[in-house]
Amino acid sequence: MSEIKNIVIIGALTGALLARALEKSLPPTHRLVLIEKNEAAFWPVGSLRAAALPDFENKIFAPVAGFFPKDSRHIALGSTEVTSLGKTSVTISKPAESLSGVTEIPFAYAIIATGSSYAYPSRPVAVDVATSKANLKKTQEDIKQAKSILVIGGGPVGIEFAGEVVDQHPSKKVTLATSGPALLSPAWKSSLADKLEWQLEKAGVELITNAKVDLPSDVKTGELLTESVSVKAGEKTVETDFILIGTGAKANGQLLPADAKDQDGRVKVDQQLRVQSETLGDRYFAVGDIVSAEGSGTFINAQNHVPVVAANLGAVLKGGKPAKAFKPMLGVLTVPIGQKAGASQLFGFVVGEWLTPIIKGKHLFLSTFTKTFSYAF
Repeated sequence: MSEIKNIVIIGALTGALLARALEKSLPPTHRLVLIEKNEAAFWPVGSLRAAALPDFENKIFAPVAGFFPKDSRHIALGSTEVTSLGKTSVTISKPAESLSGVTEIPFAYAIIATGSSYAYPSRPVAVDVATSKANLKKTQEDIKQAKSILVIGGGPVGIEFAGEVVDQHPSKKVTLATSGPALLSPAWKSSLADKLEWQLEKAGVELITNAKVDLPSDVKTGELLTESVSVKAGEKTVETDFILIGTGAKANGQLLPADAKDQDGRVKVDQQLRVQSETLGDRYFAVGDIVSAEGSGTFINAQNHVPVVAANLGAVLKGGKPAKAFKPMLGVLTVPIGQKAGASQLFGFVVGEWLTPIIKGKHLFLSTFTKTFSYAF
């Protein structure tokens, strides 16, 4: 019998969704090797709620160990970082005991699913679960104790965080400052921004627009300050003892060679989500936030990458060509304000606080996470 061939998946969020889609359909000549640099997978859709709502931190982490059953030929490697990409192999940060102690893993195909980075608490700063949960518990207490919270950024992250805070602490002083003339990007309907602005103000959040924030370089963010500071936000001065940065998403493309990245650091792909790079060759696909395809950066489109790559990988393993094209779902954005409010744009229609909680706000798509990592819950 010939040696089993590896399908390497780098990243255990969208990568884990793909692994579930492939684990039963992959031919017996191949196995999955799921590699995650952290101890556990993390559900970023629930991160902002976990920063404000006690006990929610226990719902957004799942250990990578145990992802596949003990009798499975597939392998999951947690607390293991991919340090370099080659045309037919990847190098990892420590010997893989389940792979005879190797640090270089050959593959038939590999999938890049390294996602993106945000400021804490949108992403954890620790690699182990215990520290990450402890950090979130501290943030919950910090928010509870804070007298005045300043949120910088009028995009979905800033809006959702402000919403989570006032949902848990209705009397808390919260100020949201955005550099634009209104909330959100002008790519979205103005009525969507108007609904969100009205709901935030109804909840007691002060909104400052056209505000370039002059944040002192020595001021810490994402934690309670020992004393209040004065922060210049546009023409106003805000006294605050807790500051959250809700901007600055970055693709986790550090591993990528220059010819594989676009100007934003995301991996270049074709319509079949196959990586376009002479350096890496033709054995890589990509899924999730790291992908440069139109519409990337939203949960729904990251999720929709999965069946495309699953179908195209299946085709090439059978000797065919990848034919399934990714079709982005554009014009869809759901922005909860806590569990009972928010607004959404669904193609050409804008809906408000009666439907948004049903679409996202009440559950934050948590069932997708718990189903994928069912062994952990």
